Formats: sequence, C-alpha cells, structure tokens
Amino acid sequence: MFDIQYTNHENMFKETQLHLKEINGIDKFKNLQDSLYGETDFLCWGDDRIEKIEYYQNKLTVTLVHEMEDMTLNDKLVNTAFYTFVFYDVELYWFSIATYKEHFIDDITIQHNPDGKYSISFGMGELDFRYSSAEAYHCGTYHK
Repeated sequence: MFDIQYTNHENMFKETQLHLKEINGIDKFKNLQDSLYGETDFLCWGDDRIEKIEYYQNKLTVTLVHEMEDMTLNDKLVNTAFYTFVFYDVELYWFSIATYKEHFIDDITIQHNPDGKYSISFGMGELDFRYSSAEAYHCGTYHK
C-alpha cells in the first residue's frame, strides 16, 4: 500500500535527496542541472511539469520538463530541459488525467518502506506510486 509519513519539510527534503541519489544513472541529471543553474548539493524538479507518462508491464516511464526563458548551456540559449525516469515493479496509486491538463510539480517526496519498496509523490503533479528500483534514463535540452 502507498504510504508516505510526513514529518517536517527539512527531514522530508533530506530523505528525498538521499533516495534520488540511489537512482541508477542520476549523475547525468545532476550534471545537467548544475550546468543550467549552477552547482548545488541537491536535485530539484519543483515548478517542472510531467510531460509524458507510459505504463507497461509494471514499468512506468515519466518525463519531466522545465521551461524557462533564456537558460544557457555551453554558451547556447535553451529554454527547455527534460528528464526521463524509468521506474520498475510499479504499483500505481494515483494519477489523475481528468483533474489538470498540465501536471505541474510543486515538490517530489520519496520514502523507503519497510518492505523494501519506495513510495514517491509528485505533489500537485497528481502522480503517486510505489516502485522497487529506478533508472535516470535520458535528459537533455532544446530551444523552441
């Protein structure tokens, strides 16, 4: 069963950052964020939106998009960054396609459960599920 035990914001943030770092291949996502926004100690997709989801045979692929005017990467102007994750052994708890046309994320929260699975919530993005492992599949930028 999906369950996230909320404590305080600081503890939730630290726990989520710990579990994000456990995702296979997450370093390329961190490198992209550092190149776009300057080096930080954390990963963040707040104010991004869920662009696309695909669910097939207990595997969920989620693409997040960040749009901002005048970002630069290697002295080139970009306005969109995207990040695609693949989650395995998924138990989908909630995704509402009827509530919003665009699923903006205010905060991502991840907790590790006693049964070994993780619970993840994309906050206002209306996507909550459990998974056993995850992969940082693909990321990049483009200019519209």
